[in-house]
Amino acid sequence: MKDKVQIVKDLVYWLVEEYGNIEGSDLWRLSARMIQFDETPDDLLPEGGYAQLVRGIFNKCKPDLRLNETVLSIDYSQDIVKIETNKGAHYTKKVISSLPLGVLQHKQVRFIPGLPREYQKSINLLDASVH
Repeated sequence: MKDKVQIVKDLVYWLVEEYGNIEGSDLWRLSARMIQFDETPDDLLPEGGYAQLVRGIFNKCKPDLRLNETVLSIDYSQDIVKIETNKGAHYTKKVISSLPLGVLQHKQVRFIPGLPREYQKSINLLDASVH
């Protein structure tokens, strides 16, 4: 079994080979949506696939899943995170967010405190138009 570092290296090399010159784009500006996971080498996929991974997380964490709510702000300045949405406030210890890249780039969600500078830099370097 490969160690985690080698798996990441293999994934990066595979990405460069597969997507290094798509539409003349710089590899580092491609959106993750560009990756066709059905083409990913088997040794880079979680055992049982991504559905199994998500099921495992849900079974262990028992998350309070919220869908179809517009997030307005995420305040993670305290031990309890406050998420303001168009349907009210929610409080939790942890948050997993799937905000679209364009939402993050246009700062449509207020983070308290603001996202770390290196995160914001990475968000701004990605090209949301290439996917």
